[in-house]
Amino acid sequence: MAINTAFSHNALLEQELMLHEHINSLLVQLTWASHENVNVDIRKWFVFSIFDINSDYAFGEDTGCVANGSLHEWIQFVAEYFYAATLLHQRRKFAPLNWVLALCIPR
Repeated sequence: MAINTAFSHNALLEQELMLHEHINSLLVQLTWASHENVNVDIRKWFVFSIFDINSDYAFGEDTGCVANGSLHEWIQFVAEYFYAATLLHQRRKFAPLNWVLALCIPR
């Protein structure tokens, strides 16, 4: 109930300009890539956009992922941490083989 006002019509209209700016910066990068005949991984660019938009909503500034064409160092760290935690958790499910599976986990 407390966050209902955050999704009111007026509150969403206030956020529209910020969202347009992020979408426009994404389109600029994709347009540049198309003119340079560079292969584009659209999933990667959408992930960059989502992190920029979320950080702008949460912290008032974006992480610059779209502008730099790469993940921010903190986002990269968190993604790698969760990947490693998932591998370690899955290894424990196979108790008789967990020492062999531990050798397969990348450093």
